[in-house]
Amino acid sequence: MSVRFSLGAVAREAVDRVLPRLVDERIASAITAQDDSLWGRDTEPGALPRLGWTEAVARSRPLVPRIVALRDRARRSGAERVLLVAPPATALGAATVVRTQGLELDVLTEPSRLGEVLPAGGATTAVVLAQPADATLPAGLVGAARRLLAEAGADPAQRLVVVAPSGSALEREAQEAGAAVLAAEPDVGDAFSVLTPAGLVAAGLAGADLGELLDEAESELLDLAIDAPANNGLVLAAALAGTDPRRTRIAIVAAGTHLVGFAEWAAHLLVAATSALGHAGLGAFVLPPEHDLPPGDDLLVVRLVADAGDGRGQRPTDDELAVSGTLGELLLVWQTATAAAGWLLGTDPFATDRAVAP
Repeated sequence: MSVRFSLGAVAREAVDRVLPRLVDERIASAITAQDDSLWGRDTEPGALPRLGWTEAVARSRPLVPRIVALRDRARRSGAERVLLVAPPATALGAATVVRTQGLELDVLTEPSRLGEVLPAGGATTAVVLAQPADATLPAGLVGAARRLLAEAGADPAQRLVVVAPSGSALEREAQEAGAAVLAAEPDVGDAFSVLTPAGLVAAGLAGADLGELLDEAESELLDLAIDAPANNGLVLAAALAGTDPRRTRIAIVAAGTHLVGFAEWAAHLLVAATSALGHAGLGAFVLPPEHDLPPGDDLLVVRLVADAGDGRGQRPTDDELAVSGTLGELLLVWQTATAAAGWLLGTDPFATDRAVAP
């Protein structure tokens, strides 16, 4: 399935007006080339170390066999479930991958609660501690996880996996504890981590088909790098950030899509990447399909649907757009769109002083 859009009047006007500018300014190729000056001179020091997500598919693919081996080892030791301890975006991304494939993953974004969560199923649990480059998990967390697993009767050496930046305190702690360690990408932060080891290791341990996911993402890579009107990332960026400046609320609705949890991940990414540097950004939030839309002419509705181009679904109203595609495709399209939207809005999508999504 290729990515498809169905645009209501508001989004169509924005795309017609803004997309040519994104193409003429060569925004897509600049993102792909990791041009750290794209978002302004003041943002260069923060942007360059955070653009590695554009190479995530190529970097992550060689790790798949090792992740599968760690999964098999954990299962042989009796693991039936996986608990991921990670910052919010990493946790949301991994959960989206796993649950969209019909599997289960437990996530914990408050490491201090590990002692409450793990004992309940410690005997059959594998634990992944994931720390992207711009995050810091608490000191002593590896030791706490190891102790809790041992107390539950599990072998920590078979059940504990740590993803941490090379040279970090968490990596040293994991090595000293004898845990399996994989390197987190040094140039990818929490918000953009879904296709990097920080997001993929727990998904793979939970049984997700990472090869299929990366294949889906790779199918979109070339088009996202080209400065052309057919670039789906640029189309989405124009629709989200090119409308009337007063239209700052984005309601994301999962309406018949096979994607599970994608709306939550996408909303978090949009808010995190467009609300930096004092800018109000886009107030993205998830709206259950059975809920009425909140009133206001500041709202744009994004519907995630099974097929936005089949002509059989409900046509979007003026204030709506519909989008469909495979999970891997849409993860990359949404990341590219968010980076381009930051350029349109004048914000640095990789700033660390970002807001937390609702």
